Parts: sequence; structure tokens; C-alpha cells
Amino acid sequence: MRTLVVGMAKSGVAAARLLMDEGEKVALTDQKKPKELTENLKPLASYPDAQWRSGEGLFDHISEVVISPGVPIDSPVPTQARVLGIDPTLIAEKGAVSHEVAAAMAERVRAITGADIGIGVTG
Repeated sequence: MRTLVVGMAKSGVAAARLLMDEGEKVALTDQKKPKELTENLKPLASYPDAQWRSGEGLFDHISEVVISPGVPIDSPVPTQARVLGIDPTLIAEKGAVSHEVAAAMAERVRAITGADIGIGVTG
């Protein structure tokens, strides 16, 4: 099983490095193609086990999901509300960057994947 890190800007790359430094297997995804992210992905060059994922099979063998805070709430790959099933009313009332939404994200990640721990990251 792997952890999927969504968003390959600074926060996503940092999360991926931290996870891999702790011995986790990681899959990476972003709306942009790897060729468009050459500079961002340079810090991951020394981690040969990191897998790039997109499209079909994005969530295959994924046990945890970490969404970078730079991923827009309406981003199609994936949208936080649709993929995690977060109540849009909660987001509207508390804001996408809130403790309540982060907690709901973490709980939904845990429930969806069956993992013991879920992580919800907001900006």
C-alpha cells in the first residue's frame, strides 16, 4: 500500500519527502504533467521508489491520501469535497482552510481507505 500525495508544489513535495524519509511508499499526482514540474520534483530525484500516478488507477493500492494545501477546492484531480465526501455546507460555513474541514478530511480519508490514521491538510 502507498500514500498518495496530491499536489506537487512545495508543501506536497515536502510531505512526500517526509513520508519517504519515514519509510513510507509514496505515489504522487498533480494536475500538471511531470515535465511541467521539473523544478518542483528535483528534491524527489533521490527517491527512486516514488511513483507518478494519474487517471485510471489513481487510487489503486492507496491506503492514505495527503492533499497539499495548494490544491484548489474545485480542482478536478481530485476535488477535496467530491473525493472525500466533505459536506459542502461545512466548507461554506467554516471555510476550506479551517480546523473543522481538516478534521473532516482526515476522518474521511481514514474511513475511505480503512487506515488507522487519516491526514487532512488545509492551507
